[in-house]
Amino acid sequence: MIQFKSTQDLQQLASNDPAYPIIKQLTQDLIEAYTAPGHPYIPEDYGWVVLIEEGDVERVLTEIWDDWKLTDIPWEGAVMQGDFINAIFLANDDFGISFVIPNADWVQGKLRETLDEILEY
Repeated sequence: MIQFKSTQDLQQLASNDPAYPIIKQLTQDLIEAYTAPGHPYIPEDYGWVVLIEEGDVERVLTEIWDDWKLTDIPWEGAVMQGDFINAIFLANDDFGISFVIPNADWVQGKLRETLDEILEY
């Protein structure tokens, strides 16, 4: 799992990575939506973007929560963006996390079933 809470965090991902353009756009859009004069973007208040990697599918996402796996998240919805699924978790009207999940063979079982149910094409 790679978390993107600022445009500087994009350096964690090679610019030729297939996820890079999607992550970049989502990060910029989120920051712009919550930045106003006198009101800086605060990821802990508004949310951020996460790129899910193969090893994240079955594990507890301790970087974010104490006991939630991807299959425990009450998803708001999901859309396809190229070869990626952008699944959204909204905690409230202000805070959300955008999970960018590769549409790969390793996304299986309950997670795949859940994403297929909420996916908007």
